Amino acid sequence: MPENPYEPCLRCSRLTILKRPCIRVNLHELPLHRLGSTRDNKLYEWLSIKDVMNASLNIDLDRHTIKLTQGFDCEVEVTVSKFQPLPGDKTSYPWRDSAGNQRMLELPHYYIADMDSHQRVIDEYNQKSYKVYIQRLLKGKSPLMIWTLQEAIRFSETHQSSLVKDSLRLWAGSRLTELPWMICGEHTLSQIPVQDLECPRSGTIPIPPIMDTQMDHLVIKNIMTPLRQRILAGLQAKIMERKRENWYEIYLTTFVLLSNMERQFAQVLYIIDWYGMESRFGTRGNSSVSESFIHSCKTLLAFFHYAGGSHKPLALDWKGPKAPLGIMTHQQVEYLDKTQKQIGREGEKLMGLKTESIYERDMYWCHQLLFGDCKVDEQNDREIDELKEQDYIFH
Repeated sequence: MPENPYEPCLRCSRLTILKRPCIRVNLHELPLHRLGSTRDNKLYEWLSIKDVMNASLNIDLDRHTIKLTQGFDCEVEVTVSKFQPLPGDKTSYPWRDSAGNQRMLELPHYYIADMDSHQRVIDEYNQKSYKVYIQRLLKGKSPLMIWTLQEAIRFSETHQSSLVKDSLRLWAGSRLTELPWMICGEHTLSQIPVQDLECPRSGTIPIPPIMDTQMDHLVIKNIMTPLRQRILAGLQAKIMERKRENWYEIYLTTFVLLSNMERQFAQVLYIIDWYGMESRFGTRGNSSVSESFIHSCKTLLAFFHYAGGSHKPLALDWKGPKAPLGIMTHQQVEYLDKTQKQIGREGEKLMGLKTESIYERDMYWCHQLLFGDCKVDEQNDREIDELKEQDYIFH
């Protein structure tokens, strides 16, 4: 057996057709997002206590329906109620000013009432807005990134690919747990926009920490968890069918998933800076969220290169006389041709990405789909952050 668990054994590496890739990692159990408060029952325990307290104090009658947004001209309505804070309840966000002093942004004591009744609302929000999020957040990114996600949107619609659509929805769903939610509209819970120009929330009306955790919970439990299960099962099925016509769908799905991972790595530095955390970086193997994401990226690359057809279709001349017939549509050929030319222009730059930061470089993981000589298990000695699931929860 090979030392690298992300590569097949010597015998299987010599076979041209594999019934199943000889890779000692599992596709089905890959983490594609953080778990947030869904990892235990503490949020529901907190909500139960507040519901009982509100009933005894008649606070529950003081409910308001407000609108939330992350920008992009998209809004979602939630119903909120006041609560009486107890010792240990987080009602403020930490941040650091330009002098390095830690400051606290105190917010009113409101939480989302009847949280589970908002499941359908948040799912519909993702269904309606995922393409808007992708198009707006791709501005300024690599041409290869922009073209490929745009092509994924086109392909998912013209070929009714639920697999690619689910991966795009997961991409946008991850942003729902990363970007700050703000109160908009007429009802602002008597708040005004933050006035301190140094505060990261300046000019906005932030939602309280508990509401932020609740929104994360709704997104992770009702959108991202079922999407992840469907995506990995669907991707595994497509790979195991061993059909040439599946390659394009496998490629687009894997690219979107790796692109989402790149955004999640970038979010780590944002979290550390936004909340004024001390920088915490250590060696590999520290059981952090990022450690699990690295494993997921390597596994996706391993399955793509050793079982999913690899990069080879990207190297073919699809406009030449020897191009295989009936495999790619005209639009797919145009995308592949444009991508090949861009790889030719950026080849040296792309190949150098693996020596750079996984937190700061677009295409760090995605470019490894485009070349056949990429080693899946390199850079094991780099430092990575030590943030764990609890470090992302602010309630």
